[in-house]
Amino acid sequence: MPNLKARLKNLAFRTLGLDPDAVVVAFLSGDAPLAASMADEIRRLEPTRRHFTVALEPGSAWSLYRQLRRRFRGLRIGLAPVLFTTDARYRPLRRAAFLLAPPGYWPTTPASSAII
Repeated sequence: MPNLKARLKNLAFRTLGLDPDAVVVAFLSGDAPLAASMADEIRRLEPTRRHFTVALEPGSAWSLYRQLRRRFRGLRIGLAPVLFTTDARYRPLRRAAFLLAPPGYWPTTPASSAII
């Protein structure tokens, strides 16, 4: 039966045009040493998945979101750690990560959405 489950999963995600194996996208939205530590920790915790990192680039949250959609087209993001610091420079990157997340993963507490 596990073989059937794996085949159905592959079929479902291939039909949607997505890779059935989820990837990890780490958003480096904080100071370099802290962001590198987060990326290393997530690699240690999820060693079997493919890992990508996203650093801050110039542009609005919307333009970053569109770039990320193109970059990760065809991939299924299963985990997307984001650093929530008070540094406003990283706000567009945090907002782009928020836009990229499926609706069920959006933060619901006032404190977490105030930082975004």
